[in-house]
Formats: sequence, C-alpha cells, structure tokens
Amino acid sequence: MRATSGLTLPLSFLILLAIGWEIMARRLANPLVPGVGEVCSELADILLSGLFFTHMVITLGRVALGFLLAFVVSLALGILMGRNRYARQFFEPAILIGLTSRALSGRCSVSSGSAYR
Repeated sequence: MRATSGLTLPLSFLILLAIGWEIMARRLANPLVPGVGEVCSELADILLSGLFFTHMVITLGRVALGFLLAFVVSLALGILMGRNRYARQFFEPAILIGLTSRALSGRCSVSSGSAYR
C-alpha cells in the first residue's frame, strides 16, 4: 500500500463535499441553497470589501445574545422548578429530553474526533 501525502485525503474529502453540495443545490433549485460558485463568489466579495470582520462581530454578538438568553431562561426555569412541584413535573420531560440529546451530540463529536490521532 502506497503512502499518501498528508493533504491528499483531506483535500479529497473537501472536493467530494463540494461536488455533493453542488449536486444538491442544482437538484433543489432553491434560492436558500446556493451553489458552491455562488457561495465562493459572495465570500470573495465579503473578504475583498473588508466587511468580513464586521459580519463576524455581528454573528458572534448574535451567538452571545443567544447564549445569554438561554442562560436567563434556564436559570429562571430552574428556580421555578426548584420552588414549585407542579412546574417541576410539567417541565421535567423537556429537561430530560434536553439532557439526553446533549449527551448524544457530545458522544457523536467525541467519537468523530477520536479518528484524528
């Protein structure tokens, strides 16, 4: 078996991903799923116009706001559930589903990350 370059397999994956993405975009013919060329063109425009960091800051601000909102809601809900038996019984299934799905997604990311040694 011949040894391959350290970049051959990752580049092959990216090329196959781009081909699959383009096939999906063409088959769907939906403006919400642009083709690879459109995305690359828009990315080049954003990078060349100097707006990349502006857009990045806006996006990170939205992410931070989402985490803050989730924290506030979960804190209030936790206090309510700790003080009220009916609230605990009502929200417990949603909490258990959330805990289970987080554990599953964590296991998926850990198991996929273990392939890189």
